[in-house]
Amino acid sequence: MSTPSAVFRCLYLFGNPAHALVEIKRLDVAEDAPAEQRYQWLWIDNASGAITPLTFIAMQRAEREFREFRQGTLTFDAQSACFRETGSETMHTLQNRGSEPDAALQQRLATYLNRED
Repeated sequence: MSTPSAVFRCLYLFGNPAHALVEIKRLDVAEDAPAEQRYQWLWIDNASGAITPLTFIAMQRAEREFREFRQGTLTFDAQSACFRETGSETMHTLQNRGSEPDAALQQRLATYLNRED
């Protein structure tokens, strides 16, 4: 079995037992490429393994940061994050997991990114 060759760096990683939410910077894309090609937020269902790319709309930086996506809204700080999917009242509370995904998540992300190419 070959090892996926996607190159990326994890910028934010939040998670709970059911989901993970990660922002990555692709290192295999030219620095002058549009931001939406270099930076990606991904919503991961841990049970099914499904990875859903989030479509970025807007952001605000403050003590508690805010991101708006077509699929939902995210607020976060250094300790935790809250993600609410569009059309849902459910708030997913996630803990900051640092910026280093474990080996299994690293492999899943690399495989996903290679499928996009």
